Amino acid sequence: MDLIFSITGLFSAFWWSIGGSIIKSSKIKNVLIFSFSESIISLSVISILISFTLGWSIFTKYSTSTYSYLLIGAIFAMSGTVFYIMALRKVPLGITFTVTTSIVMVITVILDAFINMLILNIQILLGGLFILIGIIIINIFSWKFSNLSDKSSYLYGVIFCIIAGSSWAFGIFFNDRGLLEADILTATTIRCVIPIIIFGTVLLMKNNFIDKGITKKEKIIILSSSLCITMAMLCWYLSLKANSAALTAILTSTSPVFAILWGILFYGEKLRINEIFGIILCLIGSSIIVMGK
Repeated sequence: MDLIFSITGLFSAFWWSIGGSIIKSSKIKNVLIFSFSESIISLSVISILISFTLGWSIFTKYSTSTYSYLLIGAIFAMSGTVFYIMALRKVPLGITFTVTTSIVMVITVILDAFINMLILNIQILLGGLFILIGIIIINIFSWKFSNLSDKSSYLYGVIFCIIAGSSWAFGIFFNDRGLLEADILTATTIRCVIPIIIFGTVLLMKNNFIDKGITKKEKIIILSSSLCITMAMLCWYLSLKANSAALTAILTSTSPVFAILWGILFYGEKLRINEIFGIILCLIGSSIIVMGK
């Protein structure tokens, strides 16, 4: 059981990648609509789980500081997603993902070391290095510098990447603090409520609360991807509950490996040499981390 808890970050990456692969087939242009819908669906699932397990009285059992940590963590996580999307509009996916992933790993390790006083053992750090190198190699051919005609736009994109990675890292840190006392269902509930309030308000102000262009197929895509993201969130919070913030960040960063595999299975995409090599390095890194635990 301890082994399963130690690799729940990998399960989170697995479900995130499936959700992302499903979203890839969607033609919805308004990102807020999907994020808002996903949060409602996820909250509905979590509400059912709470009703049949812990009960709603669980929300009165934690301290104000715990709720504050979870609230701040949810805001940071949501902000990271917004800046990540903004970065994707300025620079290629490979650069965006590599920079944000690197920032998340570095900051979470630093926060664990200097604030939580938790020094990762050499095997986990070595495994994280293998995974990071693997991610860079997987994305290396999408670094199309020659197409970056607007240098100022590229600079803004890199800045957005740094802000996104930093926001996610601090989101992990604050959620990790909150989970010292709270349960994962309470944490997940707060994570869902924040986007519903903020994104819902924005959509309402823009008079775009209901997108008439959403077809039945798009609704199925939103539902199925949202269920996958719900599973990813539960595994992510479970990993934070059972492991350090740094280890969770390292393991969840392997999502591109699974995404490539789903691309092959669902979309007939071909596997490149660099992707094969990158996947092997990520698998080696994950194995080193598991053995280190």
